[in-house]
Amino acid sequence: MHMDTNLDSWQNISGGQHRAHLTTNWQGFKHAFRVSVLIVTALVLSGCASLSESECLAANWEVLGESDGQQGRPLSQINRYQKDCAQYGVVPDAKAYATGRERGLAHYCTESNGYEEARLGAGDAAVCPPSLQADFRRGYVLGQSVYATHHVLITTADGIRSTRDEIEDLKSNISHNKSRIDDDSLSQEDKAALKRQNDNSSRRIQRLEDDLIVLAGSVALAIAQYSSAVRAARAAGHDEPIESEIIYELQRLAR
Repeated sequence: MHMDTNLDSWQNISGGQHRAHLTTNWQGFKHAFRVSVLIVTALVLSGCASLSESECLAANWEVLGESDGQQGRPLSQINRYQKDCAQYGVVPDAKAYATGRERGLAHYCTESNGYEEARLGAGDAAVCPPSLQADFRRGYVLGQSVYATHHVLITTADGIRSTRDEIEDLKSNISHNKSRIDDDSLSQEDKAALKRQNDNSSRRIQRLEDDLIVLAGSVALAIAQYSSAVRAARAAGHDEPIESEIIYELQRLAR
């Protein structure tokens, strides 16, 4: 943490301004310290599959609740801790946990965090108190739109590539079968079986080529929807980059 050691700035402050400056620095220090404690607690306790005896005995339930709240965990999380600690004769302080969790939710249930959670395909507005749900949902809807439309770009590109790969494999198999059919040492029965395989492969290729037409035709719409979602997110103040590489790749695949 950076501490202001510029003496000139201190010398230019007097009276109430000096006290206000000290108060601001102290409040900043307390906030940074609280965040550090929450991070350590989250790593040591919340990330574990279960709480050990020493963790149950030493747990600060209010701090743990605040950490869980900041991660958007439901109130039912305390049930897991109760189960973990019961074998050690420790009863979690549910009231302190709930108090801390409510404080943590104030950081989780924001518009910006709702957006970030949705962009990761995560998040749950249901954990937010009614007074904060609207803000969280506002960001969540925008982030979810970007996430969903970007996912469509990815799956469309994957679909085109995998369809083309399958067509190439089928064509290769057909070519191989044709060379075997020309082999005079092969029985007529085996040749007939290979011809049936080629007929089936040819029909499969036709269906796949029809699928490619549909996929290629959906590229322009998918790109437009994604671009629109990004513009809406940016208009709301979210720093959302445009994934130009996947757009160029899709346009190339659609040709």
